Amino acid sequence: MIVLLALMLISATSYSQNYSKVKIYTNEIGLQQLAQLGLPVDHGIYKKDHFIISDFSESEIELLASTGTMFDILIEDVKEYYKEHNGDQPVKNVTCSSSTGSGDFVPMRFQLTLIRVQLHMLVFISTKKC
Repeated sequence: MIVLLALMLISATSYSQNYSKVKIYTNEIGLQQLAQLGLPVDHGIYKKDHFIISDFSESEIELLASTGTMFDILIEDVKEYYKEHNGDQPVKNVTCSSSTGSGDFVPMRFQLTLIRVQLHMLVFISTKKC
């Protein structure tokens, strides 16, 4: 039982890796070679025969470094980066109620358009000759 618990603890800590935003230069190798290494290349920013930019784990970066492929680390710790940059965003819609959309809200421009259509109909009916 203790051995099982120890194995679970070790496996849980091995999965909590840091991720970095990395630019991999793919001029000599293609995405297919990177995929064959086991690197995820199905998402990110890609310019054919030039580079791919995506988030990679520490172990994926170590694997990449072992191949001699050129790369740059653009953001060392993306989790921390997004915490810092999203933390200073203003809270939006603080005056909105938690209404679920009861239907009692009509946009102002819609009301004005409706009034304008009704006015045109009145003018049309009143100017129509019998």
